[in-house]
Parts: sequence; structure tokens; C-alpha cells
Amino acid sequence: MTSDNSNSSSRGPVPNDSTRTHEPSGFEVLIPEELRDYPEPPKLMATLLHRPPDAWAFRLALLLCLIAGVFTFFAQGRGPEGADVFAAELSKIQSGEVWRAWTSILLHADFAHWLANSLGLMFFSGMLISYYGLPTYALLLLVAGPFVQYLTLFTYRNPVHLMGASGVVYLFGAVWLTLYVFTERGKRVFSRILRAAGISLVVLAPSEFKPAVSYEAHLLGFLVGIPLGIVIYLLQRRSILTHERWQ
Repeated sequence: MTSDNSNSSSRGPVPNDSTRTHEPSGFEVLIPEELRDYPEPPKLMATLLHRPPDAWAFRLALLLCLIAGVFTFFAQGRGPEGADVFAAELSKIQSGEVWRAWTSILLHADFAHWLANSLGLMFFSGMLISYYGLPTYALLLLVAGPFVQYLTLFTYRNPVHLMGASGVVYLFGAVWLTLYVFTERGKRVFSRILRAAGISLVVLAPSEFKPAVSYEAHLLGFLVGIPLGIVIYLLQRRSILTHERWQ
């Protein structure tokens, strides 16, 4: 009896019921009195991407796709001469025909080629315009897009006629997915990266390989788009954060 009493006294005073709680596991956890009513940390409830996209942005993207379709129709109607005048060719661009870096984005080999690119071009264009602004999109389209076209020509040993907006589609896709990872801060970083990677595989990865397709343009467009997405986020960070809603 003496030994039991001494053991109980060595444990010190027993806390009041107001400072103890029970975890679901059955273990008793002691909570200091001054922390019992401490408020929970705020949670990020909404970001810039939580609002619906702008309808006018997709109408503008559709207009761009239609312009590419009309341009392709008239250029290809001229036969091989149309592609020779407007397609991107390294030697001719370097000799001064720099417009080819722009016209080659509009020019497509046929209707199927134009339609395949238009779907991705319209979606990513509409999303980029809606959330990150028309000026940003215009710079991507008019500066980064032709740069990808020009850069792709260096990957071929023999002269080629490069045409189509697929490199630009991959550029826009990479920019959009990179911005998503940085903007959607309400989710864990790993979850955001995993979603972006999943979308890349489902939407951008080719289902089959065709000799006439420039996969070099796809790869270069994607690789150029990732750092550009980071730069755009850093430049627009303050504006992006103002759309966050905490609770």
C-alpha cells in the first residue's frame, strides 16, 4: 500500500476535464488551457480558376481557327505553289522571307489536319485569354509561336516545308498546365503536378505516329511553354493572388 501511494503522488496533479480530450484511437491527449479555443488556420476556398471562363474568349479563339481554315482553303487551292509560298522553310526564312514563321501557323495540309489542330487551339486559347488576358495570349501567339516554328526547322537535316499550328497548340498547352500548377494553390503541389501530367498524357500525347507529323514541333512547343508559363505567373502573381478567397 505504501508503494502504491508513493507511485501515485509522483505523477503530479491530474488535469481538469476541461484540458483533456480523447482521440479516436483511445489515447488521451492533453490540450493546454490557453489553446483550447485557438482558431483554425484559414483555408483557401477559391482561386482565379474557380470562376467560369469568358464566352467571348472562346468566340475569339473560334475566329482564329476559322481564319486558319479559310487561309488553308485558299492556299491549298493554289496547289503546291500555295505551300511553297506560305510554309516555313529554314533557308527561305534566313534569306529574308520571315513572314513564313507566321503564315505557316495558319497553313495546314488538309481539312483533317486543320480540324485536329483547331480543337486544341480553341480550347487552350480560350482558357488562356479568359484567365491570363488577351495581351499575354497575343504575345504567345505572335512571338513565341513563330519562334517555335523557326526553332523546329533546325531539328531536320534535310529541307522541309513546315506547316500547321500543332507546335503552337503544345506551346499553349504547356503554358496553361504550368499556370494551373502555380495558380490552383488550394490543392497540394503533388496533386496539381499529377493532374497536369495526367492531362498532358491524355490530351497531348500522340495516340499513333505518322511520318508526316512534326513531333519535333510538339516537343519543342511543350518545352518552350513550361518556362514561359513560369514567367507569366511571376509577372502576374499579384493579380492572380487578388482572386483568392480565404475562409
